[in-house]
Amino acid sequence: MKLTFIGTSDGIPRADRYCTCMMLETGGSVYLIDAGAPVCDIFPRMGRSIEEIRAIFNTHIHADHAEGIYRIADLVNGYYKNHEMDIYVADAVYSEQVIGLIEMASGHPGTKFDRARVRFSEIDVAKPYEDENIKVSYFPTGHIDKPYHSYAMLVEAEGKRLLFTGDLSKNLRDDDIPTVAFEEGMIDLMVCEFAHIRPEYMMPYLPRIKAKRVFFNHTTSEEKIAMVREMNGKYSFAAAVPSDGDTVEL
Repeated sequence: MKLTFIGTSDGIPRADRYCTCMMLETGGSVYLIDAGAPVCDIFPRMGRSIEEIRAIFNTHIHADHAEGIYRIADLVNGYYKNHEMDIYVADAVYSEQVIGLIEMASGHPGTKFDRARVRFSEIDVAKPYEDENIKVSYFPTGHIDKPYHSYAMLVEAEGKRLLFTGDLSKNLRDDDIPTVAFEEGMIDLMVCEFAHIRPEYMMPYLPRIKAKRVFFNHTTSEEKIAMVREMNGKYSFAAAVPSDGDTVEL
């Protein structure tokens, strides 16, 4: 199993960083966790095809995590007609607006989006995604005020467990970090956002994290990057800040 960081910025595209997007490869299939980066342009440069993507999981509908979904869905719907995929989004209103825009932009009145082949679904915490390769479970976070939603995700594949926090609240309200992060032997790799959390609120949680490795993603703050460097040797996990293109084998 391989995890590739396609985009690692803090929400603003940088000269060397795209917005948040991670690619998981396992069992011969490709899955995306968020698609804030322009995946349709990046994939050909990586020697990859959009047709490889089996499913996309969106932690929340902010543009820096979801902008690429529109273009992927548009291409698969109108061009890669022999391909199908599942797209799980945090809010159904977003998927309906994307579908409506694709239909409107087709230039042909009456054009209908192929919902049977490009399947949008709203995330339901009671219904984890599962196929022969992976299982994805969802945990609500406090990043977005209701009625909209934001989620952390636990991915289980090849006997490994990966926890993606998605974006969290600045003060980690409502115990944003899922409790599985604090259970011994549960998490092989944790990808934790570090754009929104204030360092003083993160510090009390660090000794409790039991993951083997923690990648603090979604930040370009020199102060926070320095903090991550100082974590190695202080806590039970190995810590790092990934860059675009970094890969991790599990």
